[in-house]
Amino acid sequence: MTSVALAALAFLCPLLGAGIGIALRRRLPAHHLSRDATDVIKLATGLMATLVAMILGLLTSAAYSYRATIETELKQTLASIVHLDEYLQAYGPETRTLREHIRQVAALSFRSAGPARTSDRRVRRRMPAGAGTSTFSDRVWRCSLPTRRKGGSSPRRCRSPSACLSFAGSS
Repeated sequence: MTSVALAALAFLCPLLGAGIGIALRRRLPAHHLSRDATDVIKLATGLMATLVAMILGLLTSAAYSYRATIETELKQTLASIVHLDEYLQAYGPETRTLREHIRQVAALSFRSAGPARTSDRRVRRRMPAGAGTSTFSDRVWRCSLPTRRKGGSSPRRCRSPSACLSFAGSS
């Protein structure tokens, strides 16, 4: 259902309920129209409005929390990619193609995971699961990446690509 249809439904339901109430008012017995009965109805209506406001507040809070979680994960992932790129850049020019490949895979991944825009006229390509990872791991196996020593800043070579990747993503 589109947002316009939901808005129209939310407008028409109370309007229809009010119309039905006006039509049925003539058929109600007199004791249902007394001051005490109308006060009870007003209190019940106030209680319902308070509950609806509380539920909408919780819904808004949950949506914001979800959005903040996704945004934090995105920032952490981007920081890890930038960190890995800096390590590869420190290794030298022979990692240029590997760095370009990382940028292309990351850009395609984040573009396909982002929200679809109706104003975006470009065709959005979906990245298949695992795309680019075999090429990436093959390139990492071909070169040993530098890492920092705990005491100093001089680089040493990683023993395995998984150690290099875990080191680059750990900071």
